[in-house]
Amino acid sequence: MPITWLYSQHGATWFQLGNVVATLLALSILAYLFMRRPRVFVRPSMQVLAFYHLLIQWPVVYLSRFIESWVHDHWHVFILVHGFVLIGIPLALSSGRRTVSEIWSRLRGGAAGAPDQAWAVIALFLAALGCAAVYLTAVDIRDTGLYVLLTDPVHASEARVESLKTLASMRAKYALSVLSSTIAPLFTAFAVYAWLHRTNGGRWSSVYPAMLLPAVWGLALLSGAKGIAVFLVMVVLATYLWDRRLRLPLAAAVLAIPIMLVPAAAYVVVIANANYEVGAMALMDRLLEAVLERAFLVPATTGIWHIDYAQTEGPVGIAGQLRLATALGEGSMRLPMVIGQYYGPAYYGGEVAKHFSANTGFLFTAYACFGLFGLPLALAMLLCCDLPLVLLRLLPRPWLVPTLGATSVAVLKFIQSDYTTVWLTHGFGLIVLLAWILWALRELWPMMSSDARRVSAADPCEVDEALSI
Repeated sequence: MPITWLYSQHGATWFQLGNVVATLLALSILAYLFMRRPRVFVRPSMQVLAFYHLLIQWPVVYLSRFIESWVHDHWHVFILVHGFVLIGIPLALSSGRRTVSEIWSRLRGGAAGAPDQAWAVIALFLAALGCAAVYLTAVDIRDTGLYVLLTDPVHASEARVESLKTLASMRAKYALSVLSSTIAPLFTAFAVYAWLHRTNGGRWSSVYPAMLLPAVWGLALLSGAKGIAVFLVMVVLATYLWDRRLRLPLAAAVLAIPIMLVPAAAYVVVIANANYEVGAMALMDRLLEAVLERAFLVPATTGIWHIDYAQTEGPVGIAGQLRLATALGEGSMRLPMVIGQYYGPAYYGGEVAKHFSANTGFLFTAYACFGLFGLPLALAMLLCCDLPLVLLRLLPRPWLVPTLGATSVAVLKFIQSDYTTVWLTHGFGLIVLLAWILWALRELWPMMSSDARRVSAADPCEVDEALSI
């Protein structure tokens, strides 16, 4: 019997059924791995695949009928989306097994370590203050998106754009970006870990990071972007999960999603009240539009735009990989912006802003550049996501858990942004590098201090003789 209730009164087509079968197959494999071999999700590549399954495969199932009627060769969507996940899983599992086992075993180690993190907490807090100071030298506090959201919510969206996206000062823009995508998530993860392992003997070292947390979040949210608040809440949950080695109690699992939606829901309520739309249905419509559609449909929709653009206008080649093309001295283009301006007016029913971009994951940009030959390229890029494991394996547990908590949320950006942008601007690579640098400095500091003490205690003549040599 055709599943007419899902698609149309005429029943499901082979394309629609194929999407359902492929997505359910991926769900079965990922669920089995999570229950039986949770250590495999230490790999960032497996985390990417899990997010692609949730935020791309399932939306493609939902949009199957639209894709079939709109995309020239809709089977390319099937091959690209489901091939990436179903081929990517065995590829990801085939590499780095010893490193993954070592990291997973370290997660089982002792829980102490809040005093060891004092260096990281203080350094990150000072870095947050420094980045905020750089940003506020270019943007008056009254012009920030956060200030306008609290005082004039109707114009919050415009203020957010003007105080970040169209900001002329690149130094200020990158300072706030590093603060919100790298420093604040890592500080949050360290604060959560310290709170989870607070003891009577080290109560102060466990509590003061949590006391500083609201200040760091306030600085990170200066642009007024609700997405940043959602991601920081997700860092809290991810750090808790890694501290428990991915064992989540049923009660916590039930509460996790509503907790993550609290910042977005609060934002919607503020905007709705400002427009005097306080009815329950108005609030629900705005919440669905601001959260569910943005999170679960927009990445897949903009990805489909990339596929259709390549089939309509032809693959753009290496020019679509902006940073690579620039480095090679080739002609380049801002592909997400070009596609956004191409499809945005028809999708939204009117002109779109000049800065509007159809941001999507590296899988779809690879197709827009090279057609189906972009699938092997995307798989190679997927495997490169595991490079941070080289540094993660060096970190002790008190540093490993917070770093995993912060990077696991940064991985989500691979669904929404360009590949190199996620590594740098969105903090995926910078978080690991920063955590490793802070840990290395902490390890070197006692040795440097002891060497200095030995030199100061030495006989002056011996010191002079050593210096002359």
